[in-house]
Amino acid sequence: MLYSRNVSANERLYLASEKGFGQLILQLIVEGCGRIDPEALQSAIEKAAVTHPGCRVRRQGSHWTADGPLPHLRVTAGCPDFYKDLNRSARLHGVLHDEQVAEIELFADGDRCILAFRCLHAVADAQGLLLWARAVFSFLRGETPPSALSPLSDRALVAKLGVKARSEAPLSPSSIGFQGKADGQHRYSLSRVTIAGVHVGISARIAVMMRDYFEDPDATFMVPVDLRPHLEGERSTGNLTLPLFIQAPEGQSWEVLFQRMLKAFDGKRYLDISNLDRFQSLAPVSLLSWLLPQLHVRQMKQGRYLVNSLISSIGRVSQADFGLTGFQADVICFLPMPIPIPIASTNFVVTEYGRSTEICISVPQEFEHRLDEIVQKFFAATGLSESGRPCVFGLPLRPLDKPDINERIEGMANRFPDRIALEEGSRYLSYSEMMTTRDLLASALLRRGGSGAMRLALLMNRSIETVLTMLASLKAVDGRWR
Repeated sequence: MLYSRNVSANERLYLASEKGFGQLILQLIVEGCGRIDPEALQSAIEKAAVTHPGCRVRRQGSHWTADGPLPHLRVTAGCPDFYKDLNRSARLHGVLHDEQVAEIELFADGDRCILAFRCLHAVADAQGLLLWARAVFSFLRGETPPSALSPLSDRALVAKLGVKARSEAPLSPSSIGFQGKADGQHRYSLSRVTIAGVHVGISARIAVMMRDYFEDPDATFMVPVDLRPHLEGERSTGNLTLPLFIQAPEGQSWEVLFQRMLKAFDGKRYLDISNLDRFQSLAPVSLLSWLLPQLHVRQMKQGRYLVNSLISSIGRVSQADFGLTGFQADVICFLPMPIPIPIASTNFVVTEYGRSTEICISVPQEFEHRLDEIVQKFFAATGLSESGRPCVFGLPLRPLDKPDINERIEGMANRFPDRIALEEGSRYLSYSEMMTTRDLLASALLRRGGSGAMRLALLMNRSIETVLTMLASLKAVDGRWR
């Protein structure tokens, strides 16, 4: 049966934006050591198009149907610098052609590879792109990931949940942002900061910093929230993200703001459907296409926006999900794109992986010189420097993070499956053998314990079996068993 789902209200808005702002393309960058076979990657793309058909949809009136072209694979010699030369590197792809809604570009330079996963925002949000990218890597490893076939849109899911929520969505442009003359090209400049450590409070801390940067006493911020935890076992690559609007009053600390964010999240205030949402779901796409650039010019001229900044936290991304024999990811980040609607002049995207946090920032190109000011304000507000000392930042709306031993070991196993991992006298196990045995033991522990909430006591002599049991215990109680 051909996969099909409704075009959501937000997706109509993104489609309308393309006329005035050009294609709105999400990009996930995975950099790593090793090599990836282009033929194997092409095969993985074809298989992922079956289990994750959202990567090949075509618009048929008010529906997306999975009868569009397969995502294109580009293979490019040499690796661009997505750090020092971010602006040029982020624009290398140009646009998607031939009705394609997604593509992968493989940059290769000796033992260094970069994969750029791209898709139109009209068909997927960042979490949807991440889900598809994980599926491609699963097939590269010879695994079959769970399918993403849910037809639910964001509004349909909200209606299904039946939650009554109260939003702080602004009714008029009252937050301060960059003020200037829009040139009609809607060009943006990017900057990227890498911080050692993964800790709580980053969205709240960024919000307070930007409130003070613009001296904005009535600052409101938009934090997109992923709805997939409400799908109850279903999966989707579509746009299943709704905004949480949060105000940061003058003088309020980031700690207090962070607690308010948590309370708003617990109250599911992001599930509110505002009057603005209702308008965009009913207005003709042609009207939205005309209206959005007009609003953009007006807000740029006045320096007043619906929100001070858009702050997107992708969450914790496992490096093990992007590893396979002969390749291991060491950098993972999402690049911000021009904001698809005239809602803010500054866009932050935060990605966490391993023990690092990537923060990418976009501003209108005419304010490119202000990027350094924002970065320096960022460090000054936190006491950090670019040397990468651990920071007090982190991801909102989830508990305090901690080192993930499972991810580190899985990363080593994916990268060096045949190397010796454990040795005892004349006995030894490779990483591959160690992981297979660990998973079998962990599965047995789960069957006995019934859930990840159990206590384990070990009384064993020093041996290979002891290490295997400890690793299995950590996996079983990790809460992320899959």
